[in-house]
Amino acid sequence: MDFYHGDDSAVFNCIERFKPDAMLAFRPELIPPSVLLSFSGPKIGFSSEIFPKIIENRIIGDKTHYDKQSFFLGTTTRYFDYMFHYDVASKSYLEGIGVFMSDFPPYPLSDQLFVEESAVRDIDILFIGRISERRARLLDRIKKLRCRAVVIDHGLYGRDIINLLKRSKVVLNLHAEDHISFEPRVLIGAAAGAQVVTEAIHTPTWLVDDPFLRIDAKQDEWVEATMECVASFSHHLQSERRRRFAADLAQKCSANKFLNGYLDQIADGSLPKFRVATVGDEAGQNR
Repeated sequence: MDFYHGDDSAVFNCIERFKPDAMLAFRPELIPPSVLLSFSGPKIGFSSEIFPKIIENRIIGDKTHYDKQSFFLGTTTRYFDYMFHYDVASKSYLEGIGVFMSDFPPYPLSDQLFVEESAVRDIDILFIGRISERRARLLDRIKKLRCRAVVIDHGLYGRDIINLLKRSKVVLNLHAEDHISFEPRVLIGAAAGAQVVTEAIHTPTWLVDDPFLRIDAKQDEWVEATMECVASFSHHLQSERRRRFAADLAQKCSANKFLNGYLDQIADGSLPKFRVATVGDEAGQNR
């Protein structure tokens, strides 16, 4: 059963009555406590917000990232048995403040993204994400071009967002603030067959030979480079490198494989539980 954060309380009541064997929640900090408290099976969360990280012995992060971390730890996440985070670059920082995730696996994607479809690519450039001041300033440059650009701030889930992705030639990744981070939209765009144009990212070790175009948004040339990707999209779609990368992504990031693999580890007791250390509890508490 699939549910989305935009669904009303009646839908969550359905989950309580259905009593599934396991629950996997993306953005687990948004799940109502009544759902978690009434659920007896394993509660598994997948965190996809950007948290501070340690890079070359320096803590990297701004107020937004600290606020996201504080909100995450101050909500119902304490009711989850297992918790994953998408960016292993935050592991050292989180463990330094007493937060121990179960694992930092490849980001699980809907298997529907990997299904090859003959959709009409009538969107030249797609951006999905929170519109910070920095992003708004950069996206204004795209909006002035003669192209079909779509910008989605929030509010789309499931099939609606998949349809948009599969209609897009270029999926653009611009950082909310002026610093490097790894963002899942690059994976989502690539899985849907789009050309991913991104600012510099911290690439996880499992992401091999990606076909992304890296840009420097501080240089004017990034806009022209993005439009060149729109013009050459047909070549990108048919390229062997893209096909090879998409197949590798489907193997590593399938949500079904992710859930089945970790359910096996939960069953045999080999998956570490989510732990948050509190004052006087250096080893951390199982949640």
